Amino acid sequence: MADGFIQDRIVADYKIGDKIRVVQVPPYLYNDDPVTREIADFFELCLGKVFRIEAFDENGQLELWMTDKGNRTKRGDLHSIWIEPEYVEPYPKSHGLKGDGI
Repeated sequence: MADGFIQDRIVADYKIGDKIRVVQVPPYLYNDDPVTREIADFFELCLGKVFRIEAFDENGQLELWMTDKGNRTKRGDLHSIWIEPEYVEPYPKSHGLKGDGI
């Protein structure tokens, strides 16, 4: 483990490389703090999109990578967000290799 990241851990039913769909913005991001509200706006761009799990932290949050537009294309700056497993759902393998955000 380096810098609090757990690269090979399995959290709940997820593992590194699994694809998930973001289904909810964490409710605690909706408050009066402008910085936190900006983060909530970014999470809203990710709603309904599919991402690959890149890592887990020591608290079991999932690391996802996306661009400013909330997707995983080659255009735009790449950002890392951390989200709790309760705000995502598995992306069925039967849908193939590609998802909206990956």
